[in-house]
Amino acid sequence: MKSIIDIYYLTIKFIIVLSIVNGCANVQPPSGGLPDKTAPEIIENEPANGTLNFSGNSISLKFNKYMNKNEVSENVFISPEAPFTLDWSGKELEIEFTEPLAKNTTYALTLGTEYTDLRQNKPAEAYTLIFSTGNVIDSGIIKGRLFDKTPSGVFIFCYKINGMNPDTLNISHTKPYSRIQVGTNGNFEFHALQDGLYRLFSVRDKFKDGIYDNGMDDFGAAGYDINLKQDSAAFINMKIGPAIDKIGPQLNSAEAISNRRFLLEFNENIDTFSVDKSQFMINDSQNTKSITIESANIGTKGANFIELLTNTELDTITKWFISVQKGIKDTVGNAMQDTNNKTFFYSIAERDTLIPKLLKQPFKDSTLSVNPDQSLDFIFNIAIDTNVDDRIKIHLPEGSKDIPFEIIWKDDNYFSVKPKQILQSDMWYNLTFEQTGIKATNGLGISDSTLKIRFKTKDIRSYGGISGTLKGNYQPDDNYIIDLTANDKSRNFSTISDKTGKWEFENIPPGLYSLEVFIDKDNNGKYSYGEPFPFKYSEKFIVFEKEIEVKPRWNVEDLILTLP
Repeated sequence: MKSIIDIYYLTIKFIIVLSIVNGCANVQPPSGGLPDKTAPEIIENEPANGTLNFSGNSISLKFNKYMNKNEVSENVFISPEAPFTLDWSGKELEIEFTEPLAKNTTYALTLGTEYTDLRQNKPAEAYTLIFSTGNVIDSGIIKGRLFDKTPSGVFIFCYKINGMNPDTLNISHTKPYSRIQVGTNGNFEFHALQDGLYRLFSVRDKFKDGIYDNGMDDFGAAGYDINLKQDSAAFINMKIGPAIDKIGPQLNSAEAISNRRFLLEFNENIDTFSVDKSQFMINDSQNTKSITIESANIGTKGANFIELLTNTELDTITKWFISVQKGIKDTVGNAMQDTNNKTFFYSIAERDTLIPKLLKQPFKDSTLSVNPDQSLDFIFNIAIDTNVDDRIKIHLPEGSKDIPFEIIWKDDNYFSVKPKQILQSDMWYNLTFEQTGIKATNGLGISDSTLKIRFKTKDIRSYGGISGTLKGNYQPDDNYIIDLTANDKSRNFSTISDKTGKWEFENIPPGLYSLEVFIDKDNNGKYSYGEPFPFKYSEKFIVFEKEIEVKPRWNVEDLILTLP
């Protein structure tokens, strides 16, 4: 019989061996090393690309990595549309059709770009597998590029519009004939298209349901339709703009800050230039008392607030009603309508004791590199009623003649000083603003304050210029706008061509730039992205991607921009 001590040691050995075995069974790969940043790829597919007379009911795709399955599933598209289900087995995805495919039809299965592997790596570009249930593959191709800061994930919706009245096409209700996601480089391609006329839209489809959601999805229409014939290929440039907002601002609420000051909250930001005291009415519930508005300005809480000051104190017993007129606009120009433009409030007993104070000045003292043609903005915390023209002086330090300027009022508490001449280059200036005695519309004033700022303008003597002519398909009656953008996106300049196609940029900082030209059909001075319904084409544009180098004290002249 073994002793108790022998049994004890045998037990200890068994525990040690068991621990070693368990440890070996859970070996983990060594940590560290370079992280995997390579893009995922599809390494096998069934059927093969270009298969004819396809009679199967499923497609299989094998990836080189383990994938985020849900993300991949959300990025599978088949055109023309065919219902399907998805099933995963490791790195392999099976796409099974739940209904028979149409006969003698070319299909394109597309995998978009908004999915990742388990290391969060995205594919470099969209993947397309083409096959046909007949003995012919449609060979029409549309290629293009979406010009946007963040093109990845945007969808291009493609509609076949021949044989229909295109004016009836509403992409908010009709799914596209084909759709594809744009890659990180902005490029996209539609393959295996039939003969026909096609209309394209760029949509940031937030719900990925193949439907444009008005007011929700970012949008851009193509500048023209594409007529495809077999074995033909077309190329088109596109843009995408913000979600279309055609609804004017709505009044959410009103509250009293004092017995004369009241804050209106709107559901969106308000255009400063549209705010005027004449657009507001305050009455009692019986409409027997009408209160005069002394001033109105964007509130300091945010651009969706408007602050009103009445010329008299409002009692706290009466239920006061306020209404806003149609002149108030949001920042994209939509005017307020007759609905949601009224509300009520009660006053409070506190008297208005807000003293005017300068909240924003153009820049700090001793600021360098001020643009010689820069406007100088001043914003107070409250509307002011004193003429400020004779309180502001701009002059050289040596005390020479004052620089003439004009005052542009943007709001009752916000004005801009614009010199009537471009300031000299690389020169120190003094700006003084005597605020003593300035009064707010509530009657209170600034007791004793003078703002003094010394600033130096940029040295534009080292700047260059670019000039040239539009050639090719140039139409003198059209309005052409030329945009010059620094390659690092830090600067942008615009000019227009004359009737002979000549254009020019002056005082451009040295650097690398790109040029873009668009036809301003609606003459609003900015690029228009079109309309989904009723349909409007976007404005045509051309991007000249060849870099232009502006050298110090040098003009790039006689640059020819050829329009297609």
